[in-house]
Amino acid sequence: MQYQIYSIDPEGRISGNRTIQAAGDNEAILAVRSMQRPLNTEIWRGDRRVGRIAGVRRLEPRSGSAE
Repeated sequence: MQYQIYSIDPEGRISGNRTIQAAGDNEAILAVRSMQRPLNTEIWRGDRRVGRIAGVRRLEPRSGSAE
């Protein structure tokens, strides 16, 4: 089955999209989670939203020492 993946920017706008193939909804959701995308992502199959995955925050190294 074909799924559309939309990246949603902090203002709630679509900032990118791609198509993936998956056997079903659960497989599509797992595939998107494994991508560890920095932005929130919505998964759609046709006109049905399958899920929304929260973006992965990247931890920035702290400056200075912890002494």
